[in-house]
Amino acid sequence: MRSHVFIFISLLAAACGSQPPPPAAADLPPLPRSSIAAVLLHRDELALSDEQVHALQQIDEQLADRVAEIKDRVHTPRDGGVARRPPYAGGAGGRGFGSRRGMGRPRASGGAPESPNRPNTVQDHLDDLDTQAYLQAEEEILTDAQREKARDIAEEYREALYDRRARLHGDKPPE
Repeated sequence: MRSHVFIFISLLAAACGSQPPPPAAADLPPLPRSSIAAVLLHRDELALSDEQVHALQQIDEQLADRVAEIKDRVHTPRDGGVARRPPYAGGAGGRGFGSRRGMGRPRASGGAPESPNRPNTVQDHLDDLDTQAYLQAEEEILTDAQREKARDIAEEYREALYDRRARLHGDKPPE
């Protein structure tokens, strides 16, 4: 009898001590689909002209098309049901927007990658595409007066995105 009580108390303590499951994506507020989309949400604050808004929307649509194409390729198994790794643009570079905190993707250490410019995962590749599209937009469309604020907006978006990914995987978001 005593052993049953001890087992019951041990199981009860173990059940109470476990962490709740990570929140489902549907339970979290929506984020824009890209850094450019985040900037577009602040068009009035940035005083974007109609031409700038249109040009940013075009780059964002092109990015969305590329992302969908890569996701389709990854999720559509070929060659006997084995999903292929998507082709990566060599020397893409766009890990972050600069040396400021938040734009570079937090990396887990553990072995050297094949190439410092090559993403390790599909998500890394998609993040690099987002960065490249933002940098293109910043350089080609935004004025000098708009760039710093737009970069701050994009950095906040990326930080929220990485925090969300960490929460969805049950990790503590980086501080």
